[in-house]
Amino acid sequence: MIGNKCSIKKYIINILMVLILVCLGMLTGCGLTDIDDEDESVQAKVGNKSGMIEVPDVSYLAYTEAVEKLNAAGFKNIDYKIPDGGFIIIEKNWGVVSQSVEAGKQVDPKTKIMLNCIRINDAESSEKKADSFGIDMPNMVGVRYDRAIISLREMGFCDISYKTATGGDIVKLSNWEVCEQSISAGMNISNKTGIILTCKRIAGGNAAGSATVPDVMGLDMETARKKLEEAGLCNIFQVSDNGQNIVKLSNWGVIAQSISPGEFVSGSTVITITCTRIAGFSENESVAMINVQGKAYDVALGELNRLGFKNVTYETDTGETIIKQSNWGVVTQNIHEGEVVLAGTEVHLVCTRIAGTPSTTKAATVAPTTKATETTKETKLAYKKTAKDYEIYILIDFDENVVYWFSTNDSTYDRAPIISGDLNNGLVVDYYGKIQASMNWHYKDQKYTLYYHYNGGDYEFRNCDWNNAYRRLQERTEISPEAWN
Repeated sequence: MIGNKCSIKKYIINILMVLILVCLGMLTGCGLTDIDDEDESVQAKVGNKSGMIEVPDVSYLAYTEAVEKLNAAGFKNIDYKIPDGGFIIIEKNWGVVSQSVEAGKQVDPKTKIMLNCIRINDAESSEKKADSFGIDMPNMVGVRYDRAIISLREMGFCDISYKTATGGDIVKLSNWEVCEQSISAGMNISNKTGIILTCKRIAGGNAAGSATVPDVMGLDMETARKKLEEAGLCNIFQVSDNGQNIVKLSNWGVIAQSISPGEFVSGSTVITITCTRIAGFSENESVAMINVQGKAYDVALGELNRLGFKNVTYETDTGETIIKQSNWGVVTQNIHEGEVVLAGTEVHLVCTRIAGTPSTTKAATVAPTTKATETTKETKLAYKKTAKDYEIYILIDFDENVVYWFSTNDSTYDRAPIISGDLNNGLVVDYYGKIQASMNWHYKDQKYTLYYHYNGGDYEFRNCDWNNAYRRLQERTEISPEAWN
């Protein structure tokens, strides 16, 4: 009897396992596949927002120029579509009339961009077209070149080419209009008849073969780009001086251009614009710290400001006030290279006079600054460590000979008396007779970085405002000693 029960139980388990496997197979068939198998457009939608880049306007550019411009902006997934569904053989003979992603839109660089193209110079393909007779040639004089091409294409003409009144190539089709046509209007011709449209520039500066490079130094990138495009220069490559992605053009200013103002160049010439961040900084923006040790103070300050650090303070090893920034070099920094902190975090630099630079009388007689000499004399110090969802504070009160500790995600605080030591060599505190902790400055007599050693762990804290920290302390109640039991 027992054997029969075991057999029945085993039989039921086997049936259940088969049903589970069938269900899993059905779920897989319903589309529960790995995200790697999804369409690239879906991946683009879930892309990293911080990695978004702006789609440039490539409408009415020659196809080769459009691809170069998209590549320079960071887009590599580019495809095309032509009216007969065929393939582009000679790229220079094609122009872009529209793009699948709107210009100016911020998208993932992996997004696929489809370019709708028409032939702008296609004599070599006329033999492939069927003959069609009895087409009246329209009057295209005065019509914008891109519209003229589209109209003739819709009528069935397949051998259309151009020349410019001043020589050179057409880069942006919409900047030109037809001023002469090789076939008179009203003439009845075949669709294979060669049509040559002579064009002149209607806007945007000089002819594409001799565009004058404007001066865009000091302009914001948005204004600079418009000025370059108006001059007929549309192959613009923009880079930042700190390696960051340029997202909002108006937040960046031009500090260098690869071709000097006033030079005459082809409209297809690549112009590289180097930008620095001038606006749009947020104190809550995460920034990776760079190494400025060994650099002149003015250089270090400039590099930090361009990264978004605005709260930069200093002290000198002699107690002098810095008068001429280039006479001083950075020897230590309170935030380590590569450490990611908020842009509003205080960056404190210790500087020394560069050898060979004169020491002014004024600098020599200025009283040492509070930050430089009174760090060991301050009796109330506050420190903060920022975690993902909360902050931890340490308040050191030498007047009361006590250290306070609290977290913003808790309504209580700990109070520990100081039992020995100092912050240069290690300050020891006792928590309700249960456990001891110690803390010390990272650099001697420099209050800006505190290392806290507790229960086998080492934690780094940054100096912060005492009054604000103490106000937050007063909002809490002291934890009872029994809670440490």
